[in-house]
Amino acid sequence: MQSNPIRTLTGLFFGGFGGISFAAAILPIVIGSLFPYDSISMMLSVRGYVLPMAVVWAIAGAITGWHGGTRFGGAVLGGVGIVSGLVLGIFALEGSLPEILVSMLTGLVYGGIAGLIIGRAFLRHAQEAS
Repeated sequence: MQSNPIRTLTGLFFGGFGGISFAAAILPIVIGSLFPYDSISMMLSVRGYVLPMAVVWAIAGAITGWHGGTRFGGAVLGGVGIVSGLVLGIFALEGSLPEILVSMLTGLVYGGIAGLIIGRAFLRHAQEAS
């Protein structure tokens, strides 16, 4: 399978920024709105995990950009979102089971939607799809 390096770099870029926004903004806002926590203190508790999450999401975005495909992108970034939510829920938030499950579900939804968008932007070629 041949792929354009621009697709891979673009997927890397968008995946990395998706990881930053998930760890630094989306997850603290969701957890802060569903549980009795302050969103600002949640952002401070995940700040040490933002860069590692950005790297993992960037790699997943690059894989999605290289391979292409809507379902593939949703599966890859959704899976990375679940794992990211699990890691952040256990280690950064030190949450109980409901908080960990909500963080995993948030990662699945956010990563899945991002993967669908990136995968849709980089559709597979007709000869590659068969």
